[in-house]
Amino acid sequence: MALIRYNAEAPVRSMVVDLGRMVSQRWLQWFQVVGDRLSSVMRLDTTTNPGSLSAGAASTVNVTMSGVNPGDLVTGVSFSPMAVSGTPTAGIRLMADVTAANTVSVTFLNVSSGGIDLDAGTLRIQVERI
Repeated sequence: MALIRYNAEAPVRSMVVDLGRMVSQRWLQWFQVVGDRLSSVMRLDTTTNPGSLSAGAASTVNVTMSGVNPGDLVTGVSFSPMAVSGTPTAGIRLMADVTAANTVSVTFLNVSSGGIDLDAGTLRIQVERI
């Protein structure tokens, strides 16, 4: 028996419609899993200015995101543009966690050998509710 992982891949080797002109059981199960997964993912875009960070320093920004709770998983965080006076930089690392009900804390960490003053930009957060 083959292992079928509906959350990772569609059952493409199964007929979508069975002989009774109904959607097959395997496809119905896959659609249900995909729908459940999509309804549990939340995204938020917000504008922020993380300010100046000296070498090795960190700065945390708390963002209000309605519906999240401690234990939910932050599956993505990005900041754009990651630039200093319009020049891209790779010296910042982002970490995020749900720290309280309706609150996501995002930490900007300067891993470069000098100070960085990021331009204001858009912070994008994605959380999967557990």
